[in-house]
Amino acid sequence: VISGYTSWYLGLKEAATKATNGIKMSVTFTGSWYDVDAEKTAAEKLISMGCVIVSQHADSMGAPSACEAKGVINISYNGSTIESCPDTFLISSRIDWSYYMKTMIMNVANNKPVDNDICATIEDGAVVLTNLNANVAAKNTVEELIKVRNELVAGTRQVFDVSKFTVDATKNAGATVDAQGHLTEYLADYLDNWDGQQKSTYVKDGNVIMTDAETGITYFAESYYRSAPYFDLTIDGIVLLDTKF
Repeated sequence: VISGYTSWYLGLKEAATKATNGIKMSVTFTGSWYDVDAEKTAAEKLISMGCVIVSQHADSMGAPSACEAKGVINISYNGSTIESCPDTFLISSRIDWSYYMKTMIMNVANNKPVDNDICATIEDGAVVLTNLNANVAAKNTVEELIKVRNELVAGTRQVFDVSKFTVDATKNAGATVDAQGHLTEYLADYLDNWDGQQKSTYVKDGNVIMTDAETGITYFAESYYRSAPYFDLTIDGIVLLDTKF
């Protein structure tokens, strides 16, 4: 979830700097993927603090319903809530699992092994967005989304471009930064030597800060060593709340 909400924040941060002095994001954890009451309470707490956009990495209607009641824009997760929240739902990310299902079925049908570690992409059609709520969206939002998607597919944009954010190394163990606070090295845990029996070896010698030879972009290479996310840094601009639900 750290990987997800950090990338979400970076997108908002880039858009916000075009018109304002930037934004900050507060994060609170419910400790559950589906807890309607906790998610609603968490959203109400954030709204009371002045948050003007709320999103979540959970699947209930708790946060969306709180946003609809208070008139606060909500970016949902894993599906549209436009029918229940017509005045505040904006858009939602969604995983399209069909790529994985088709890949496994075809491999089995052709007597080929199925990889244990698969990470499909936007280009594969595995990462998608729901329809945009035109009643809430700003003008030219669709055009901007298409532009960003094409850049991600082409590699001319990296989600965790280190020039786009800074990190306090004193608060993030293992992070090495330059004088401006941009990451230069980070050694992430990743899975190695999977034997299919719930046993594995975690190694910590893979520097995930890489530079693309063609674009010259230096970035945190999420999912390079393993499909599961390993971005676990708290970047500047994100505040972790102590609130527990």
